[in-house]
Amino acid sequence: MSRETQNILVLLIGLSTGLIAVKGTYLNFVKPALFPWLLVAAVLLVALAVVCLVRDLRQGPPAGHHHRGLLAWLLLVPVALTAFVSVPPMSAVGAETVTAAVAPPKRAFPPLPADGVVPLPEVVLRAAADSTKSLEGRTITVTGFTMGDDLARVVIVCCAADAQLARVHLTGALGVHPNDTWLKVQGKVIPGTSNPSTNFVPTMEVTSADPIPKPRNTYAY
Repeated sequence: MSRETQNILVLLIGLSTGLIAVKGTYLNFVKPALFPWLLVAAVLLVALAVVCLVRDLRQGPPAGHHHRGLLAWLLLVPVALTAFVSVPPMSAVGAETVTAAVAPPKRAFPPLPADGVVPLPEVVLRAAADSTKSLEGRTITVTGFTMGDDLARVVIVCCAADAQLARVHLTGALGVHPNDTWLKVQGKVIPGTSNPSTNFVPTMEVTSADPIPKPRNTYAY
């Protein structure tokens, strides 16, 4: 691969990185906290490529310079796909289901928020490990997508490569909803349902379940 081709590839990688950051599609791959680092990386790559291209143009082609053909330019294909093709976020099919072989260690969780809105992964953790039993008798609101009789969220720690699936089993006034329907669910977690026999997936007695639009960022963190 010629020096010019290398520099152009670096330039395009930098531009595509900046493009997915500005468009917000980076959220399909990594968590929001990495946004500044993506912008910094994009700026550095573009600056490096421009400096190298200008230097090479001033110096002229090296002795024995020749083109390597079409093969090197095929490296542009993944860059173009990342920049211009809308890749959907990780779904339940691609995420690993979170299961626990043993009970997680008990610890005291902070009090529930006054409005009762609790992230689904936190519900799973509280049901399994909260020594204060803060969920017992409390009506909470949880959002997620339907997966059979469960409500689920894809959880990522850093990026989509480490995605896992957190689930709450639903019973009661759920109604009939197709898979992958986003719902806002209100109800109470049934005490004792988060145990080894259920892989610490708690059951929630539903009092209302309302469809909601799919959020722009579908991941939980």
